[in-house]
Amino acid sequence: MKRLLFIFTLLLCWNAAYALTNLTFVKQELTNYYDSGAYFTEIENVVRPAKENLIEQAEHNLQHEKLAIVLDIDDTAISNYPNLKSVDFGGDHAMRIKIALKGDAPAIPAVLALYNLALKENVDVFFVTGRPNDLQEITEKMLKNDGYTKWTGIYFQTPEYKNIPISNFKTAMRKKITDMGCKIIENVGDQYSDLKGGYALQQYKIPNPFYYIP
Repeated sequence: MKRLLFIFTLLLCWNAAYALTNLTFVKQELTNYYDSGAYFTEIENVVRPAKENLIEQAEHNLQHEKLAIVLDIDDTAISNYPNLKSVDFGGDHAMRIKIALKGDAPAIPAVLALYNLALKENVDVFFVTGRPNDLQEITEKMLKNDGYTKWTGIYFQTPEYKNIPISNFKTAMRKKITDMGCKIIENVGDQYSDLKGGYALQQYKIPNPFYYIP
């Protein structure tokens, strides 16, 4: 029995060490992916057809409908990568709030270009974010510092949506925008939960290998 326990303990230790090694490799792959420029290249590849679609929709808006796009914020409009790397791609909810309170995440260039194109084409811009509404002031300041200087509306997660899937909140906000008389021609996000639920003609999913929000 003692020998079996000894072997079992060795196996547990070996498996733990093996998992840790694999996790280390995954984190290094994430760093290499970002540093190589492939991350931003893939985002540009997604945003390019979004820009083409926006121009086409604006040029063929013969009924003069009120066109709009919806952008997620975290790792869509702005990049949290520097702060995620600083905590070794880990951290709990409290750590993520602490990171958000720093208000220093830079813009993602391709999405900022899409935002500027929307303004140029007189297409309204709405931000819909899973950030809680008590982060509104610091988030709006960060967006303006990053070049997102104006928008038609910005919606933060309110307490009544706290314990339900984030996709429900985001769908409800897109419905609200639609009910205001806007035609959402594009919805852009880094999570599939940003895009579920309809109320947009086109959805554009930009890459995010760093975390997943169901």
